[in-house]
Amino acid sequence: MNHIRVHLELAPDLPYTSADPHQLQQVFLNMVNNAVDAMLEHSKEGDLWVRTGANGDKLFIEFTDSGPGVKDASRVFDPFYTTKPVGKGTGLGLSICYGIISEHGGSIRVRNIPPRGASFTIEVPYQPIKATKPAETDQAVEPVREGRILLIDQDDSVLEAVRAILLDREHEVKTAKTAAEAMALLENREFDLVLADLDLSGTPERNILHDWILARRPGLAKRCVWMRGVAPSGRPPDELPRNGNRILQKPFQAAELLAAIDAVLGNVQPTPVQR
Repeated sequence: MNHIRVHLELAPDLPYTSADPHQLQQVFLNMVNNAVDAMLEHSKEGDLWVRTGANGDKLFIEFTDSGPGVKDASRVFDPFYTTKPVGKGTGLGLSICYGIISEHGGSIRVRNIPPRGASFTIEVPYQPIKATKPAETDQAVEPVREGRILLIDQDDSVLEAVRAILLDREHEVKTAKTAAEAMALLENREFDLVLADLDLSGTPERNILHDWILARRPGLAKRCVWMRGVAPSGRPPDELPRNGNRILQKPFQAAELLAAIDAVLGNVQPTPVQR
């Protein structure tokens, strides 16, 4: 793997835990990618140690690299904080990882351990296996189906990070950066859900998309999830989207986003995909 030697120290017979495998896969992949990037920025090769085990009532997985370590361990989980050059990262990855692990009742921390580099430790609580009654099996909830989602935001970092989360759930995702681009896509394609920035930079476009959807795609009007940054000041309440749409305050956690998406798609009947 790019001249990186991977050393696995995996404990056998670990207890079980209850977790979303897709979200944990995203976290682990992010840990590996960040470690590889850090090592290759300073050398043509490196070592990555992956260790698992149990600590009290929690499981842990630890990723340690031979890179230079983190510059500011107190800020690595802050949204948009990054030490990578422009164009080399969004700064959202570790913040999203922190949110995912927190939603699972766990923790994630980082430390430098010379002569090696950075070491990220993830802990999640484990749960004993419980016998399942036949009646409980009949009440199992079917997973929410995949959907066709139009994602609109002018910020490339938001588009990249949110798109990655949605693709990990196997949604089909198209992106746009302006209301005009979004409307062009909506004219020619069917979508199950629209996920859009509420303000689009506070430009006159901020209500165009909402009004256009109401007029041209009324069936989609109740299937919008809106994102916004800091709470707007001085905006009259009637300028906010209606129809009971969910509004996500940035920066939001991956679990919040997925819950909002699932809530909408759970009430949408699938329609044939136009080829």
